[in-house]
Amino acid sequence: MDKIFRPLKTGTRLTAFLVLTLILGPLQILVVWISPRKWSVIPMLYHRGLLAIVGVKVRVHGDVPPPGSLLASNHVSWLDIVLIGSRFPVSFVAKSEVRTWPVFGQLAMLQKTIFIRRERGRHTLGNRDLMRDRLSAGDRLVLFAEGTTGNGAGAMPFKSALFSSVQCAPEDNSSDNTIAVHPTALSYTALDGHVMTQALRDQYAWLGDAALVPHLLFTLATKPLTIDIAFHPALPASVMHDRKQIARAACEKVDASLVHFTTIAGNEDDIAHDISHDAGLDVASESR
Repeated sequence: MDKIFRPLKTGTRLTAFLVLTLILGPLQILVVWISPRKWSVIPMLYHRGLLAIVGVKVRVHGDVPPPGSLLASNHVSWLDIVLIGSRFPVSFVAKSEVRTWPVFGQLAMLQKTIFIRRERGRHTLGNRDLMRDRLSAGDRLVLFAEGTTGNGAGAMPFKSALFSSVQCAPEDNSSDNTIAVHPTALSYTALDGHVMTQALRDQYAWLGDAALVPHLLFTLATKPLTIDIAFHPALPASVMHDRKQIARAACEKVDASLVHFTTIAGNEDDIAHDISHDAGLDVASESR
């Protein structure tokens, strides 16, 4: 029966995805033109609609980072953008190649994505200054700091270059001038109410040079999926004077959360109970 219903489910969800995009995409262009300050409303509705179409349950742990924060996150799949984008107004930092992707590039531009060039030198300084200006203006930014996608078993080392956008001068000890960095962990935790094995997580991870369209279709055919997001408190001022320390400290927080999420045994209810009672994860549990 699954061989019959899986293509039907994929086709239905793909149609819903395209219809939602065709309706809200042009509407977002209109909103940005007429009322730029309300640019974030349509993307949030769009992302929430996509989660409903795919059947994803998101559990959020910790307090929402305030405006003007940098969220330093691990990266598993293109779906990560939908997960975080559905929570609050936010823009993303992406490699410049994303701008040229059909459909997804246009959607990224409508969400005020910062496209960075990864060559060293003056491009690094330009990326840093643009991120700092946006953060200082009150925008939340998400940086997938590993620089690539992983399988969610743990965090790969965070690249430090773009953390120069939030690095403070050594003599600046004023918290008023500090841009908050919130480590953020994304864990694909349960499938159809049962804890996912690492082999299953590997299937949902968009790794290496894997083509986007096949992975998109695979995800659209998924059974009910539960994903946990942990927003950690801002990093302490003691690490904010050195971009490498910032990267290391954020990576350690995210890695600890991922290891915790991926080593819980039992069913989905066990996960929620264990997370909310785990003193090692310095965030409070909240389901939404």
